[in-house]
Amino acid sequence: MKKLFLIVMMFISLSNGLNAQKKPDAVVYFTADWCGPCRIFGPNLKSEAKKGKIPLIIRDVSERSVYMRDDLIRKHNIEYLPATLYFYGTEVDLVQGAENKSIIRRRLGVDKK
Repeated sequence: MKKLFLIVMMFISLSNGLNAQKKPDAVVYFTADWCGPCRIFGPNLKSEAKKGKIPLIIRDVSERSVYMRDDLIRKHNIEYLPATLYFYGTEVDLVQGAENKSIIRRRLGVDKK
């Protein structure tokens, strides 16, 4: 009986993961000055994070040496820019590539449904 209870609790905990919390605790955004999509995506992400009062950390990896030394890039296997890490407690959601404003709003929990 105890095993069944633990399995059910683990399932509930896993199914309530990223979707249970609407707003991320923090967002880390990787950008570079030579990245075209970053120039469009970045301002949208900044404005929506500000509206949602979500901490946004911007990591400029324009220089190859900075990109190669960044611990978060290595840890999360980031290969493309722009890249965004959404932190939901202990869980992390990685998005590589640009997204439109409505998707950004939904990810940040500021979407007006």
